[in-house]
Amino acid sequence: MSRTRRGSWAGRVTAGTVVAVWLPVVCFAVLAWHHRWVSDDGFINLRIVWNVLHGDGPVFNAGERVEAGTSPLWIAILVVARVLLWFLDPAWTAVLAGIALTLAGIAFAAAGARRWWASIGRDAPLPLGALLLVALPPMWDFASSGLETGLSFAWIGACWWAVARRLDPHRNLDRDGAIATTSVEISGWAAGLIGLGPLIRPDFVVFSVAFAVALVATSRLSRRANLRALGLGLAAPLLYQVFRMGYYGLLVPNTALAKEAGRSLWSRGWTYLDVYVGSTLLLIPLGLLAVLILLEAPTAGPARRHAIVAAAPVVAALINGIYVVKVGGDFMYARLFLPATFALVCPVAAFPLPSRRRLVAWAGVGALATTLVLIGGFRRWDPVDITDDPTTAAVDGDLSVDGIANERLVWMLLAGDERPVTYDDYATYVESGLVQLGELPREGQLVDLGGSGRYARSDRPLLVGGSIGLVGYKFLGTHVIDQLSLAEPLGAHMEAGPPSRPGHEKILGWEWLVARFAQPSVDEPVVDDARAALACGDLVDLVDAVDAPLTPGRFLRNVVGSVSRTQLRVPPIPAEARLELCG
Repeated sequence: MSRTRRGSWAGRVTAGTVVAVWLPVVCFAVLAWHHRWVSDDGFINLRIVWNVLHGDGPVFNAGERVEAGTSPLWIAILVVARVLLWFLDPAWTAVLAGIALTLAGIAFAAAGARRWWASIGRDAPLPLGALLLVALPPMWDFASSGLETGLSFAWIGACWWAVARRLDPHRNLDRDGAIATTSVEISGWAAGLIGLGPLIRPDFVVFSVAFAVALVATSRLSRRANLRALGLGLAAPLLYQVFRMGYYGLLVPNTALAKEAGRSLWSRGWTYLDVYVGSTLLLIPLGLLAVLILLEAPTAGPARRHAIVAAAPVVAALINGIYVVKVGGDFMYARLFLPATFALVCPVAAFPLPSRRRLVAWAGVGALATTLVLIGGFRRWDPVDITDDPTTAAVDGDLSVDGIANERLVWMLLAGDERPVTYDDYATYVESGLVQLGELPREGQLVDLGGSGRYARSDRPLLVGGSIGLVGYKFLGTHVIDQLSLAEPLGAHMEAGPPSRPGHEKILGWEWLVARFAQPSVDEPVVDDARAALACGDLVDLVDAVDAPLTPGRFLRNVVGSVSRTQLRVPPIPAEARLELCG
C-alpha cells in the first residue's frame, strides 16, 4: 500500500469525519465563545508579553529576572499573536488563541481516535468522548481565560494524533492471525512535538514520556536511530532549561516555588478532586465509556503496538491527576484536572458503532448521551448561592469552598460583566480599589506596604498588590510587588506555613518590603532584622541572581548555583531569618 493511498484513506472527508470530528468542534466553539473571558492571572501573562515586546525580556517587572509565567511556550505564542494581530487588544489575542487551540485539540483527539479504531478495522463515527469534553462546563471556561489551558488541549490532542496516525489503517494479519501494522519510520517532527510538554507546564513531562514510549513502540528502526530521534525531541526543553537556569537562576518557574509544588497535601487535593468529580458527575460518563469499550473491544485484542498507543494518554492522565491531588490541587475550580480529563478520553474521542450485543451497547450509548445533556445543561458549579450583593460576596471570598473558587464566576461578578475580556471590562472594579488606597504609584513612593497602611519612600515608583494581574496591566512600566510571591523572588523562597488557600500561602510581610525597596530612613527593629538577613550570603546571591546585570559571568554563576538556589527556603520572620542566615 503506497504512502499516498494510506494518507488519502485517512484524510478524506466522510460523513463519519464530519460527525466525529467537526460536529463537536462546532458545538464547542459556540460554548467557548459564549464563555469567553480573561482571568486576573491571564493579565500576568499579558504584562510579560508587553515587557518582551518592549525589550525588557520575559519578566513581570523590568530589571528583575523572575519567571512569573508557568508556560514559556504559551508566552511565546502570545508574543507572536500580538505581533501578527497588532490591531487587536492583547486580551482578545489571548482569547482567540486559547479558543482556537482548544478547538484544534478536540479535532486532533477525535481524528486520532478515528485513526486508532481504523487501524483495527473499525470505523468510528460516534463522537462520544469528544462530546464529553463539549459537555463539561469547566472546559468552556478555560478554553479562553488567558491561561495556557487551551494550549494544553491542543498539544495533548496533537501528540495523540501523531502517534495514532502511525498505525496502518489497513489490516494485515501476522502468522498468529493477530492484527499487525506496517510501521513507518519514527518521525522527527513527532518527536519534536512530543518534547514540548515541559515548555507548556513542567508537570507535563509525564505526558511527554508516555507519548515518547508510544512513538518508539510504533517504530521498527534501530535503537540508535530511535534514540537519535528522541534526542531531537529533547533539544527544545533542554535548551530552555539551560536558559532558565542562567537567566532566572532557578531549576523551575518562580510560581512552582511560590506554590511549593513538590510537597504533599493529599487531603486538600482530595477535596479538589471531590468538588470536580462531584459537580460534573464525571464518573458516570467515564464508567459508561469503559463499559462500551469492553463491549466493543475486538475479541482477538489489538496488537501490542495498538495497546501501547491507546494506553499512553490514559496512563499519563492518571499519573498527572494523582500528582494534582498530591500537591493539593488549585484555587481555580477544575482547572488542573482538565488536561488529564482531556487525555483520558482521547482513545474514545471517536467511537465505533456497536457491532455486538447491540441492545446493551446501544442502551449504553443512549445512557451516555442522556448524561452528557444533563452535565452540559444543569451541572454549573457555584460554591454558594449568590447573595443580594454578589460583588461583596466575591470580594469577601464567600464564593469559595475550602479555598476553591469558580474563578470565572468570581471575576464576572467583580467586573459586573458577563464576559469580561479586556482591562476596560474590569476598570471600574480595579480603579475603585486603587482609589481606596488613597494614592497611586508615583516617583519616590512605595504605595501601601502589603495592605499595612504604611507608606515609604523609594527611588522608583512601586506598587504592592495581592492579585497582581489587572493591577500590573494597569501600571505597565511600574514595578509591581507581588505580595503573594508568584512574581516575587524573595517571597517565593519563604518557608510555607500551614495549608490555606491553594497557591496563596506565601505572603511577603511588609518588613521585608521596606528592607528591600525603601530608603534606610525607615527605622524599626523588625526592618533592621530583615535588612541584615538580606545582606547575608544566600539572600545576597538570590537577589544578585535576579537583579544584577546579566553578563556572561552572571549567567554562568546562575547556572552553577541554580540547584542550591532552588532549594533555598527562608524563615518568614526576619529575626529567625537573620539568625539562620547570618549566625
